[in-house]
Amino acid sequence: MLFTGAFFSRYSDRKAITKCSYVLEMQLFLHPNFKSFDGFLKRIVTLCNSDENGAATSAGERNFTKIKKAIYSKVRAIMLSVATTRLPTTTLTEDELPPVAPTLFSEDLMELIGDVIDGDRVAPEAVQDMDAARVDEELERWEGTPTSFQQNGERPVTVLEFWKRQEESGTYKFLPLVVRVLFAIPSSSAQIERDFGTAGQLVTPQRGSIAPHNVDMSAFLNCNRHFVDVTQCSKIRERDIDMYIPSNVKVSMEDDDAEGYDEDDDDDKTSSSSSSSSSLSTSSTP
Repeated sequence: MLFTGAFFSRYSDRKAITKCSYVLEMQLFLHPNFKSFDGFLKRIVTLCNSDENGAATSAGERNFTKIKKAIYSKVRAIMLSVATTRLPTTTLTEDELPPVAPTLFSEDLMELIGDVIDGDRVAPEAVQDMDAARVDEELERWEGTPTSFQQNGERPVTVLEFWKRQEESGTYKFLPLVVRVLFAIPSSSAQIERDFGTAGQLVTPQRGSIAPHNVDMSAFLNCNRHFVDVTQCSKIRERDIDMYIPSNVKVSMEDDDAEGYDEDDDDDKTSSSSSSSSSLSTSSTP
């Protein structure tokens, strides 16, 4: 419950909305099937800001607008940074500035405004930065163009393969670079903890006989105890307790458990042990 409250507070708490990085949401925005903000994201934000009866509230609509704007601006900021790196803005040096055209005025006009006229060269306005316009155009095109995955043989194309094809075809220039940045960030640390954590190594076929899905369900129920009320479970009678104990944890010491034990093997072991003892005694005799 602690993780659930901390994670979904990004959709309802004002401070969390301002501080959140929204890496997962940006990754979903660059996925062809989840790029629409009005789809999955709006439903989640509306649900997190609903009232006690589950009805939508005005706070949910306001928070959705803030979150949508935050995700859009963060993606745009990354696009501008990669665009500046790839296509640096060109500016004219002082030697490349065009000369000022000579202006002729009458003597009377020169006496009137002569002190205002500056004879030095005036630098032209800075060259307009086209990166921002290209970024906005590419973002709008990505939002408005319907996209879907294609089949690569017998399997669907992955997200990285999709964007590689978009970059090679020249459809998008900056968004594929943003994909390289965002999808290099793991959206969850669960797999890393499972691979490198000591707890994940305990639940293995070599260490225990508990199935992994039973372990996952036990951990889930332990963290979400409101799903199962122990007081509603029927009490096990004392004479039926043995029926609920797994057989793999019981070691029986009764005589009936010796069925199938070969007596000939026992005789062979006894004879072999006696022969080995006699050989040792013979070898020790001087």
